[in-house]
Amino acid sequence: MEKDCAFQNIAAVFRYDRDWLSRWLRAGKKRYRLYLLILAVLTINFLLAIPGEQNKALPVFLSVVCAAVFCFVLFYSRRSDEGMKAVDRLYNEGKEYRVFFREDGFSFQTAGREENISYSEKLEVFETESCFRILYREGEQFVLPKEALTDEQAASLSHFWSERFGKNYRYSG
Repeated sequence: MEKDCAFQNIAAVFRYDRDWLSRWLRAGKKRYRLYLLILAVLTINFLLAIPGEQNKALPVFLSVVCAAVFCFVLFYSRRSDEGMKAVDRLYNEGKEYRVFFREDGFSFQTAGREENISYSEKLEVFETESCFRILYREGEQFVLPKEALTDEQAASLSHFWSERFGKNYRYSG
């Protein structure tokens, strides 16, 4: 893709695949489980070190910090699970979805539902190896599998969004 080319409208059609979404969700949960395990081990380690220390302030402080971070990660992973349940409710297995990306926004359609989202709204885009996850409005999200796009379309969207949204665009391979 040349840098001086204008953004081209992109259209894609895909069907919701519950197995794909489940695999994608499990991959994200593994990371949180690892963080929780590490924080739990550190918290227990600092708690066990308290009786043997003359200066108990440092192990107490570190165990409280680890416990607080543990609670934060647990809360964040639960909040992420609730958001993905909302995505699961949005999609109906086997239904065809059509999505249209324009320079000013995007829209998606399915049987009985159509939404138009403008880029002037608060948007966040998360790109992974397998999909784009777009957060818009208050708690709404749209997941677009990259399988529905050609490599050129995916690269074009990735480049366009990274320039357009700056820090509100994140890639996590």
